[in-house]
Amino acid sequence: QITGMTPNTGRAGDAIVITGTNFGNTVLVRLNGAPAQIQSATRQGGVVTINCTVPQGAATGMVTVETGGTTANAGTFTVL
Repeated sequence: QITGMTPNTGRAGDAIVITGTNFGNTVLVRLNGAPAQIQSATRQGGVVTINCTVPQGAATGMVTVETGGTTANAGTFTVL
């Protein structure tokens, strides 16, 4: 379950922070289908914080987190 995503607008290379719970040990973040590079992922007290970057060539669309065979929507990200 995703509990937050900040910011929701930015440019390629900008940082996005996603928080949530019940993520597996392996996660994949996508922005409108394009894989985002994960810089770090930490777990503290059951809450996972993922720091990633907006991929080059990304277009405005849904940010998704894939883990354990499921996909959760973090919300729409607007590429400037």
